[in-house]
Amino acid sequence: MNLLVAQLAKAKFDVETVLAKANNSDNVEAFEDLGVSTISGAMSVAWALDNRIERPDLAHWMTDVGQSGDVQQVAVTNETYVGKSIREVGPMLPDAYLIAVLSDSEHESVGVPNADTTINRGDHVTLLGQREAVREGMSMLTATHD
Repeated sequence: MNLLVAQLAKAKFDVETVLAKANNSDNVEAFEDLGVSTISGAMSVAWALDNRIERPDLAHWMTDVGQSGDVQQVAVTNETYVGKSIREVGPMLPDAYLIAVLSDSEHESVGVPNADTTINRGDHVTLLGQREAVREGMSMLTATHD
């Protein structure tokens, strides 16, 4: 059923990003052949166990996401921040969060930025931190000015 709905979303309704759960791990390849991002039940359990073992504090914090903390990804569209380094942008944004991951607009280059990394228009940034600060940062990075 999930495969059929994913196929309809892509073909008939032209949905750009389709995510689905593969109830049977043997079907993951069929989903991916359709261009559907897929999570299998077995993989989600494996990731959760790995996080509990390798990153227990982060895993605990992540279970509280939405309460005190948040992790969000946005595309940078506000020209105020385009062409500036993380070092320059940091003081312009709210405290209590950080830019944890940056990927270019095509997702070809993904990684943890350093202070000298330049933010370009359309780059995707993943913000990690206190819920309100992350939300405020999202608004600032995506706002448009006249």
